[in-house]
Amino acid sequence: MFGFGKRKKHLQQFETLVTSVFGTYMIMRSLSQHRFEETKLEPMALQAFEGCYILGGIDALAHGIDLNEESIKQDDIIQMFVETCSGYEIFTAEESRGVVSLVILLIADGNAAHELMYLGAKDATDCSAAMMAGEDSSVAAKAMSPDYLDDKELIKKFKTLMKDFMTTQNLK
Repeated sequence: MFGFGKRKKHLQQFETLVTSVFGTYMIMRSLSQHRFEETKLEPMALQAFEGCYILGGIDALAHGIDLNEESIKQDDIIQMFVETCSGYEIFTAEESRGVVSLVILLIADGNAAHELMYLGAKDATDCSAAMMAGEDSSVAAKAMSPDYLDDKELIKKFKTLMKDFMTTQNLK
């Protein structure tokens, strides 16, 4: 019985934390629409680019609550990604499922997708730490500002990653 209560508590904490952190991200994202356009990424690549960042943040928040994945499983993290992205209207629910699948296929240690996940994880962790410490809201907002959109080198590496992926999958 104890294990089920622990899982429920962890999932509730996870949902609350993701909602708080990515609510802050949505505010900062809405102020940065021009930055998305300036990446000059194709629509699918842009979705994957942002998806890597978001999944990294959600994954880090899950592991901050349940380091050993005893209560919050990979399926819960993926479901939270879909719910977060569709709930905040970043992507539709159908697009969210496709984006998370693509992100999972793209990730390899040290590549651009992995780097974006790391940035999302770091920012989400910094944001949640600022919130829990009672910092001024500007600290949390700064942590979730989509600065990854300004990293020209990362964008270039991601374009190459997407091109290589599309070629190996015979999609282009």
